Order: sequence, then structure tokens, then C-alpha cells
Amino acid sequence: MSQRRTAVLMGVLLVLLGAYVARTQWPGSGSATAGRYKVEPLPGENKVSGLKVQRLAEGRWVASFDSFYTGVPEGALPYVNLIRNAPSGLITVWTGLAGMPGQFKRGHNSLQVEIERGDLPEAFTSSFVQATLRHGQQVVASQQVPVSIDWPDATTWMLQQHMSSLPNEDLLKGAIVLIDNGDENSLRQAKAMLERLIAKDPRTDAAFVELARVAMKSNWGAEGLRQAESLLASALQIRPESANAHILLGYVHAHQGSHAKAEALFARAASAKSDNLWLWANWGELLLMQGKADAALQKFRKALDEPRSTPANDRARAVAYIQALKLLEMRQDWGTMEALHRKRTEEFGGSDCEAVEYAQFMLQQRGQTATAISLAQAAVDAKCRRATGRDVLGMAYYASWAGAAVGDQAQLLNQARVYLPGGPRMLALLAGGAQTEPALRRLVKEGEAIDQRDNNELSALAIAVEKNNLDAAKRLVKLGARTDLAVGRQAIPVWLLPVLEDDVAGVQVMQKLGVDYATARHQGQSALDYANRIGSPRLAQMLGRKAGTL
Repeated sequence: MSQRRTAVLMGVLLVLLGAYVARTQWPGSGSATAGRYKVEPLPGENKVSGLKVQRLAEGRWVASFDSFYTGVPEGALPYVNLIRNAPSGLITVWTGLAGMPGQFKRGHNSLQVEIERGDLPEAFTSSFVQATLRHGQQVVASQQVPVSIDWPDATTWMLQQHMSSLPNEDLLKGAIVLIDNGDENSLRQAKAMLERLIAKDPRTDAAFVELARVAMKSNWGAEGLRQAESLLASALQIRPESANAHILLGYVHAHQGSHAKAEALFARAASAKSDNLWLWANWGELLLMQGKADAALQKFRKALDEPRSTPANDRARAVAYIQALKLLEMRQDWGTMEALHRKRTEEFGGSDCEAVEYAQFMLQQRGQTATAISLAQAAVDAKCRRATGRDVLGMAYYASWAGAAVGDQAQLLNQARVYLPGGPRMLALLAGGAQTEPALRRLVKEGEAIDQRDNNELSALAIAVEKNNLDAAKRLVKLGARTDLAVGRQAIPVWLLPVLEDDVAGVQVMQKLGVDYATARHQGQSALDYANRIGSPRLAQMLGRKAGTL
């Protein structure tokens, strides 16, 4: 039974195949049946008309046109070409089929196709769009219209195509991550994603808030702040009660000097019980601008009293930690600082880069080298990218070496050299704190030259002055570092470096080290001469003051 069924099916297939072959015989092909199936053309002429090119809301381009196809030559199909006006002439960079075989019929057809950019890797501008009826390479009918389209590079184009398929929520989340990354390329991609989102849904107020962040990060200054202000106005026009928009607008006003406006916006967000911790971080910054350190610390502590929640709030907490620790350091409130460092490390993990600051605190303020080594080592092992992780680890090993038993010293010194090799930078870092000063003194006593220079011909004192680190500079001078040492590629005395760099704080450091700028000379010229040469009236007013004392 099965063999008989198979034979029947094969017979049917052969009949169908024969019918297909008969239908597809072309006129004049030599087939005995060619004349019987010859296509008679419809009256009229093949024609393409009404070509229009439109930009869709999401940044895509489509071409639409009408055609009349007589049926001859048989098998002609409609295409759209994207044409670029290159130095060598007109070049077709992309061709797209506007009607599939079997769907494109004789007679009138209304067609539409999305235009793509082609395979060129670089950004370019196309000049024309062309619609054609074509049989092989033979153009049967065509119409061309001038339209200038700026196409991004291939990578950006692929990203945009991917974005067009993403839900609005994912577009917003992706843009926020890119903004937080903060580099130029990330900000550019975030801006494209947000513009895509607004094109899809112009009522997305959160997209305008994030665009305001892009404006400030990519163009910090008065212009960027004005751009952010206008974008936030759009967000509030869409949703007047947006707490996030109020908080960011308060930040903008604070940096524009409109402190009362900023205060009112922060208070409004607080009354709305916003859970956005940037409210407290930004409010604290506003109070710092007004010299209200105690009130600012209270705002930062409010941000830190809340439990961890979203990534955005974690970023606000990170800022609040930094600012609160700075204020506590100014108060020399070491006990509260230690508790806050410990809390931050417990929240974010001891392997995070923040543990490096905790390690440095425990080394320089608490003198606990073992704890400092443990914290810094965890950060280094976790691939913390901050160079300070290795620096602090090296400094802690040097400090341990300076006070260790004789039998332990060699191993500790070897470890110190691994993470912080000898040189002016090492000397400047060890000079920066009271707990590492004994290691600095011992190294100098054992032959480490205090005025040695690095590959840039800078000494440890020059590095300390460049960082405006008065304490480190004082310690280095006490150990014999010379303020008149010629440093740098131009062999300039250390005391002259901050003058040439228009560094008021650096000049003040040198004055407190005993440099008398009224009498100091280099190549026959005074410090005042150099200040006038670089065009710095503020330095000219300072120079010549009586030298300070160590």
C-alpha cells in the first residue's frame, strides 16, 4: 500500500513540475510551446512616477513611488537606489528591491521601501534617491529626486538600528549607563539614544532630564548650564511635578549662582518626599557654596542614612561620602571619619577602589599599617584601576619596614619596592604624611638622594609643590631638598615653577618654605619679570612679599 501511494505522489509531482517548466518558457527560447505562452503587453508605457522620500519619526528614511508595468520585458522588478555625489562622479552606494517577484504585478503598483545606508564604513552624505524598473541590467523606466541625507559611520548606524528595536524603558536605562560612564563617545551614544527615545515618544519627560545631564557633562560651563536649563524646562512642561527635574534644575541654578532658586527647588522636592538621594547631595553642595559647612554635612549625612537602593542613588551616596569625609577631615574628626570609612567599605565592598582611601586614612591618621596593607591589597587584587591603590600599598610597606624588627625588614622593603619603586615620586608620597615620614628619613639616611630627578627632570620637592602639598614640601626641605635646584627640561629652579604655571597656591607654598621672591633671580630676571612676561597681574601683586617661615 505504501509503495502504491508513493508512486501516485511522484506522478503528481512530475505533472506539477512539467506545468511549471511550461509556464516559465520564455518567448523565443526555442521551446515548442514558446509561442503558446507568449505574454501580451498591456497598453501604455512602463513608467515610474510620484517618487517621494520621507524621514520617519525615528530617524529612518523611506522612499515611496508609483509604477506602471506593461509586463514586458517579462521579469522586470522595481528597485530603489541611494546615490552619492563623489569626486569621481555619481556612485550608487545602496540598492534595495521594492517589490518581490510574484508580488510585483503587471499594471499599476504603489510601492514603498526603507532606505539603508549601504556598506561604506565612514560617514557620508547622499545626494539623490532613484526609483527604477529594471530587467537585469536594463533600466526600463526610472525617476530620480535630489535629497541630501547625512549618514553616520557604519558603527553608529548599526547602533541606531539596534536602538530602534529596543523598548523605551531599555533605551532610557542604556542611556543612563552611558552618561554615568562619562567619556566623550559614551555621551555621544547616550544623546543618540535619548533623541531616538524622544522621537518615538515626545512625552518622555525623563529623556529630557537625562539630556540635560548630557549637556552639562559634555559642555560644562555657562553654555552647558543654559542648555540643561532649557531641557529641564521641557521636562517640567511635560510633567510639572517631576521631582527629578526639580532636583537637577536646582543643581543647575546653584552653579549659575541663583542660590535662592536652587534652595526653593530642593525644598519642593523634599516636601514631595522624593527618594532621589541626589536631592541631599546637591543640596549639601549648594550649602558648601554658601560657606555653610555644618548644614552641608547634615545634608550629606541624610543621603548616607538612607538604605542602598538604585544605581543612581548609589552614585549620589558616593558623592555624599566624599564630601562628608572632606568636611570631617577639615574638623580633624578622626573618629567619625573612621566610622564613615568603615561604613562605606561595608556597603560597597572592601575590594572597591573606595577602600584605598580607607587604607590611606588608616595609614596616615591611625598609623595602623597592617590594616592599611590589608585594605589596599584587596583593592589592588580586585583590579582597582586607580594608581593610588598600589601607591598606598607601597607606602604602608615602607612604613612597616621603618619600624619592623631586623629580621622582617628585608622582606618588607622588597614588597614596598614592588608597589612603589624608588624615585622622586616615592619620596614625595612618603613626605605627605607623618606616619610615613620615618620611612622617608631612613631612606635618605641610607643613601636615597633627596634631590634626585625623574625622567622629566623633576625632584620630589618639585612634585610636592606642583601638588600644592605644603606639608610634604616642608618635610622634604627639612631633609635637605633645595628650592633653587634646577629641574625640568629647561633647567628651571624649583621656586620659579609655580610662577611660570601661574599657580598662586604653589607660590604661597614656596613663600612659606622661605623663598623670598623679591630677591630671587634666574638668568638675570626676577620672579616679577616672569609674572609680567606670562601676563599674570595677580601673581605680580603677590611677588616681593616677605618670606614666610617653615
